[in-house]
Order: sequence, then C-alpha cells, then structure tokens
Amino acid sequence: MKRSKILAGAMAAALLGGHGSARSQELEEVVVTAQKRAQSLQDVGVAITALSGDRLQEMGMRSTTDIVSQVPSLQVSKFSPAVTVFNIRGVSQNDFSAHLEGPVAVYMDEAYVSALGGLDNQMFDLERVEILRGPQGTLFGRNATGGLIHFVSRKPEAVPDGYLQATAGEFGQRQLEGAVGGALGDGMAARASFSLNRQDGYLENRIGRDVHGARNYAGRVQLLVDVGADADFLLNVRGSKNDDEPAGGYSHAPAARDADGLGRRVAGDEDFYGTCAGCDPYGYREPDDDPHTGSFDREGFFDRSTRGITGRLRWDVGGAELVALSDYIHLKKRYGEDTDGSPNAVLNYDTRQTFDQVSQEMRLSGDGEGLRWVGGAYYLDIRTRDAAAVALPLFGARYDTRWGLRTRSWALFGQAEADLAPDWTVIAGARYTDDDKRFRFRQSEATLGELIRFDATRFPDLAARDFRDVNAKAELDWRPVDDVLAYASVNRGTKGGNWAAPVLPSGPVEGIERDLPHDKEVLTSYELGVKSTVLGGSTRINAAAFYYDYDDYQAFTLQNVSQSIGNRNAVAKGFELELTTAPAEGLEVQLGVSLLDGEVEDIRLPEGGTADRDLPQMPGLGLNGLVRYAWPVLGGEAVAQGDFKYSDSFYFTVLNSAIDREPSYLVGNLRLSFTSGDERWQAALFVNNVTDERYRTYTLDASALGFALDSFAPPRWFGASIAYRWG
Repeated sequence: MKRSKILAGAMAAALLGGHGSARSQELEEVVVTAQKRAQSLQDVGVAITALSGDRLQEMGMRSTTDIVSQVPSLQVSKFSPAVTVFNIRGVSQNDFSAHLEGPVAVYMDEAYVSALGGLDNQMFDLERVEILRGPQGTLFGRNATGGLIHFVSRKPEAVPDGYLQATAGEFGQRQLEGAVGGALGDGMAARASFSLNRQDGYLENRIGRDVHGARNYAGRVQLLVDVGADADFLLNVRGSKNDDEPAGGYSHAPAARDADGLGRRVAGDEDFYGTCAGCDPYGYREPDDDPHTGSFDREGFFDRSTRGITGRLRWDVGGAELVALSDYIHLKKRYGEDTDGSPNAVLNYDTRQTFDQVSQEMRLSGDGEGLRWVGGAYYLDIRTRDAAAVALPLFGARYDTRWGLRTRSWALFGQAEADLAPDWTVIAGARYTDDDKRFRFRQSEATLGELIRFDATRFPDLAARDFRDVNAKAELDWRPVDDVLAYASVNRGTKGGNWAAPVLPSGPVEGIERDLPHDKEVLTSYELGVKSTVLGGSTRINAAAFYYDYDDYQAFTLQNVSQSIGNRNAVAKGFELELTTAPAEGLEVQLGVSLLDGEVEDIRLPEGGTADRDLPQMPGLGLNGLVRYAWPVLGGEAVAQGDFKYSDSFYFTVLNSAIDREPSYLVGNLRLSFTSGDERWQAALFVNNVTDERYRTYTLDASALGFALDSFAPPRWFGASIAYRWG
C-alpha cells in the first residue's frame, strides 16, 4: 500500500511536469452541496464544475445560459427564452413543447424547476452555481439522467452588506442590479436583491422592430429566522417579468430535401424551386450574408411572468439534521414569432402556457463513526396548460392545438457512505419514484374542424399512465495520498415517459394516438475519475471517463415539420479534464477539455427507413479556458482577463441532416477591471465575442416548407460596468 501511495503521488505531480514556482498561490477551497451536505469539491466522487458568484460577475455572466462557456460537456439549445434545454454529455431533450421536462434537472435554491420556459433568467446576487455531470437521480430525483445545474443565492447574514452595479453596452444595453442585507433584530436577518435589464434587439429587422431584445425585471427577498437554539427557517420570495420583449426572428435560409427527407441548404447559384437563384419556393433570398439582419413581416414578442416562494426549515434533532423544503412556482407566458424569417407570410407560430408546480421534500441526515447517511421523501405536483397556433397564410390554413398535462409524483430515497478503511469508502444509494401522469390533446384546423381529440376518456390506456422505477448508485472511493481522490461508480438514472404535442400534423391523423406517447428512458452510467490538488495546493487536476448505456433513449425528430418522440437504444462515451492553477502571484489559469462520442440506433427518417445517427449536441472535442492576471496599481488592483470556448462540429438534432450540422467555432471574451484598495469600487471594460464569430444556438429544419430557421448567438459586444459594495 505504501508503494502504491508513493506512485500515485508521483503520477499526479508528473501531470504538471515537476515542482511549482516558489511564488505559486494556494487555491481557495470550493464548497459544494452535491450530496445534500456541504463538502469540499475535491472530496466528492462526482464530476462537478462550480462557479462562484464573484467569478460569474468577473466573467460578465448575466443569464443562466451563459454558464455553458466555461463548463466541459455542457451545451444549451434555445431559440428564445420561451424554451431552454440544457445538454450534458450529449444527454438532451430537443423538443420545443413546453410541457416536457429536460433530462438535465435545474434547481434553484434546492427547489426543482421543471418548466423549460422558466430556465432562461437573469443571474444576480448568487453565491455559486454547481454543475453536476452524470446521473444524479438518487439524491436529486426525477429527470436527472444527464446531470443537474444548481443555482444558489446568497443567503441573509447578520452583518450589513450590499452592492449596486450598473452596466451599459452596445444595442442599448442598460442593466442595473443590486442587493442589501443585514440583521433585523436578534435571530433574524434579511436580504433583498434585484435585477433590471433592457436592451434593443441585436437582430436587425429591415422592415420593422429589431429582434432579440430584453425588457426583464426580477427580484428576490429572503428572510432567515432562528426559531430555536437548534433550528432556523429561511423564506425565499421571488418574481420576474419579461415585458413584450422583441423576439421571434430567425436567419432565413432557403432549403431543399434530400432522398431521405432531410434538409440541405440551397446554394446561392442554385435555382432549385424555379423562382430565382438561391431563393426559397416563394421567391425570396436574403440580400446579404449577415446572420444578424433579416426582413420580418411580423413583429415577434415574448411576455412572461413568474413568481415563487420557498420555505426551508432546518432542525438539529438528536445529532441528526432534519430539513423540510416546500416550494411553489407559477409561470405564465406568451410567445409569437415570424417563423419563416422572411417578408412573406408563409408561417407564423404562437404559443402560450400557464404552469403551476408544488413540491415538498423531507430529509434526515446524520453521521457517526465512519458512516454518513441521508434519507427522505419527496412529493411533486405539476399542472401545465398549453396552447399553440400555427398559421400558414399562403396555404390558407391555420392549426390550433391545446393540450394539458397533470403530473403527481412521490419518491423515497436514501444514501449511505461507509469508511471501509482509512483510504477506502463505499457509497450506495437508491430512490424509488412513482409518477402518475394524465395528458389531454386537441387539434383543429380552421376549415376542417377538429382533427384529433386525445384524452383519458377516449384512450384510457394511452392518455393516463403510471411510471414506476428505481434510480440507484454504487461508488467506491480511494484516497491513495493526501489531496488525491480516485473513484469508480455505477449509476442508474431514469427519465419518465411522456407525450409529444405536435403543432402540425405529419400526415393522415388516423391512428396518431399511438404515436403521441413515449416510454421512459433508462441510462446506466459507468464512470472512473480522479481529483487531485498538487504543487502545494496551487493546482487542481480533475478528470473523469464515462460510458453510457441507454435503454429506450427518448429521441426527438421532426417528421415533415411535426414533432415526434420515439424510444431507441443509444450509447455514449467520453473523457473530461479540468485544470485550475495559480502558478505565480496574481496569475490564475483554467482549462477544460471534453472528448465525446455517442450514437443512437435505428432513427426513423422522414421519407421512410432507419439509420444510426450521432447523438445531438455532442461535439467530439470541446475546450474552454480562462487566463486571469491581477496586479497592484494606484493603491488598488487591476485585473486583465481573457476566456474562450471552442466547440468541434456537432448536430443539433438526432436526424443529423446537413442543415443540423454546426461547424466548429471559437469564441473569446476580454475584460479589464480596476478595484479600489478598500474593495468598495470596481470599474470594468469588456468585449464579448471578440472576433465576431458567427455560430448558432438553435436551428430548425423546415425544409418541407422550403427553408431552414437559424438562431445565431449575439455578435461582438462592447460594454462597461461600475459597481459599489459595502459591508
């Protein structure tokens, strides 16, 4: 054993090629709650990236989706804030129906947020964000096959403190955020936070209102009360509003279908439809190649209001800790767009949703001699009422679709860690979940009348379903030397079955009720990892390798612009490396690497037949990095910082059409800041997307109608901010 410890330590040091500089700095410890208790990041046998609230502000991250730039294997798909889907290690859910839940669970202050339309929000006054990769169903529950993202707010403290930060930038960006907190009396503290964000659209509309703007307001009030010598209660009340934001525009691309019914772009010198060279079937082509300009005959919009309340009771009971967490979320949104992205009235899409969610968790945890444990119960009630209207004026058609889903779920869970020896720990856990779901769906056409009516009255075996399953985890940890953790784990994660809600029929409606439901998916994950802190605490090296075996992967496809979800088998594998080092005083370097590969079997193609396809949103190579250098100046501190993200090519959907393929891209950001000696004032200049890289965040293959819809990330963006802090 002694020889193996020496060997393991030598291997860790060799990764950096020798000894550190005498001026290297010890890295600050990162604390996470990945196992429902506070632990050092380096003591948890899970692939985790944690971003502190200070780091989020230093990098200018303002939206919850901005975190993808510095997290290995993390992608996001969004065409507007109306629906946001996170993807970890290729585990994704690409349907844009708002009633579905994603396979990457999102938590805000320990409470699960199931609504895809409630995930893209402003980030402000956060303590940290934790991104856990791999199935997390044992402790965190439903729909965490890919992993989870946890946003943690700064909590009230007795010491008065606060901040105010203003940001201005291109496209009329005007943002103000702040917080104030402190004691209200003996045993009571409060904190109030807010964010105001407005900007003009960065997608220029030649004939109307510019698109992709922001008019967002959000606030949060927290009250922490000591309710006894061994108990406290935290109340969190929050809300946000998106007020008629200019949304719903795409970069228009004429497209045609190949022999399999998959889209390809029409070349600029190709008169495929006999209308003109490079034109769609309606005789239109973009006059330039700038993806941030367009001609939209309809002004899109996005309205959303959310409110929520969370109560958390923590009580030390005879050496154990009891936590009761109650949460309520209400969301209401409307969204409309010029779907064809052209001046012709070809296709318009509108949707609305009213969503309510109630959840309750009770858990008890404790530790003893060489044993740590947690167990509890969970209840979730979700009710969503959705509607969509699709207008095709040139074809004289309008489809109206209404649907609703009621989900009642309960679960029992537990996990225990036992020290087998000073260097060895075994972890085992399981969670039993029972989902009771009821779905209704109705679609009609303006002239044809009702086309489909699907509910439990007509189809009791298809529209009312129960899903019962077990998530499980087994892990072995080994600590060969100080500051090195090696782990091996097997995880079984599940995502419950559901129903597709196609807003357009793909063909004859007879028998379509058989195509609406899809079954649960099961993911078995095998993972090996190592976490090490070396060179006198100045460097962290974390690495993980995994293999995923899918049963009944929920594969989303478009069949003639109609949404469809079918169960298929799939496999995935990959490797991730994260390096953080402070080799010299004032210098910090971070690097993330991901190597991914995955395949789905027997995907149904629009024109018939099947084929194996790459998993969507899974670039073979991903890189992210940051270099930060701080030095003293004028009695304060100046900081120069640059960060980047590189993505290899990938496909947006599992159909792998030519239109779906996103080429590789590299995005970089720069920031220069100055902080006063008393750390109260900070001023910063920044430029995002320095090279003005053009890359997409979403695409939709509507080649059945003669075009494709591309949503591009923002162009190069200059700005400045100033902040004042006290306390």
